[in-house]
Amino acid sequence: HDFHSFRSINCDSFNAYRYLWLLNIKKKSSIIEIDIRGNAFCYNMIRIIVGTLIKIGLNKLVPNEIKNILKSKNRQLAGETAPAKGLTIEEVYYPDLMKNTLLPSNAKFPRYPVTLKTWGYDNSQIKIGQV
Repeated sequence: HDFHSFRSINCDSFNAYRYLWLLNIKKKSSIIEIDIRGNAFCYNMIRIIVGTLIKIGLNKLVPNEIKNILKSKNRQLAGETAPAKGLTIEEVYYPDLMKNTLLPSNAKFPRYPVTLKTWGYDNSQIKIGQV
């Protein structure tokens, strides 16, 4: 998808096309854990997605509206940029570690075909489903 609506105006990426294959939300006592996995992220993209999810959680936005926000390519329609406090990058997956990503077996990347030759893993090493 084109995540233009979910990137900072200060983002200097050539485009906002990204592939997200996992967005999982779990509540662990008083902590809400959001696991987002993709091939790349735009500047502040995750913080804006989290801000939009907070808006949904506060009933200020209907979940189905995310499709319209994505299509609009209008940053003003998405939620606020969530503060960086509490947001962390836990792991970066390089091609030789792709077996740990929960990448769907049918994933296709525009510049990087997902094959044993290009990524170094086969379908038996891919975990499909929730974390």
